[in-house]
Amino acid sequence: MITDFFVASPEEIRHLDWTRSIGDIFQCAQFESVDTVKLGHLEYLLVGTESYEATRQMDGSEIKAEKEGPWIYTLNDRLVRAMSALTPESALDPVRKWIETEEWQADRATPESVDGFVEMLIDLGKLASRALASGKNMYLYMSL
Repeated sequence: MITDFFVASPEEIRHLDWTRSIGDIFQCAQFESVDTVKLGHLEYLLVGTESYEATRQMDGSEIKAEKEGPWIYTLNDRLVRAMSALTPESALDPVRKWIETEEWQADRATPESVDGFVEMLIDLGKLASRALASGKNMYLYMSL
């Protein structure tokens, strides 16, 4: 599964040209296999929202082109604000716990993966900061 994160306004999403690649339309940060369940766990680790509730809220924001995808989800403000505040030092403990979740274990995340995951969260934090500064939303685009 390919997952891209990007910043856009709701208006830009409403007028999205689904025939074009999301990366051709928006500046994206691309990571493999970061789905709404994994983001729900991340939100729990960063701000304490129950992961089921965080995932449910993201799933409720789903915008899809077709039944088989691709899909776009709006990241909630709690997660966006928390990611924007991360530093390499503050991301370390949540990352260690995040890669221990069942979902990341199924994707074979290991303790040796920590540095790459910290780097990913710092990149997502920069994107989150851009969303907050622009008054736009941060989105997750998923395709098979």
